[in-house]
Amino acid sequence: EIKEIQYLKKAISTDLLLVDAWLTLTDIALKNKRTDLAQQYLTAIKYINSQNYKYYYFLGLTNKQQGFTEKAKENF
Repeated sequence: EIKEIQYLKKAISTDLLLVDAWLTLTDIALKNKRTDLAQQYLTAIKYINSQNYKYYYFLGLTNKQQGFTEKAKENF
């Protein structure tokens, strides 16, 4: 997992618009209960493409992990 994170961050450093890399980092952060990191990654995705359905899915998961059930429902 650490190698994967390193490769994803390296890819993003060459192209900040790689939404899939940001999404994968968000997924890894959530699996490790790091909602603070997930929120940071989601902010980047929002600026790149706020219409991406996966953005709202991961935002809902982040809200759910943070205990914001109503916000989570809005994003799912």
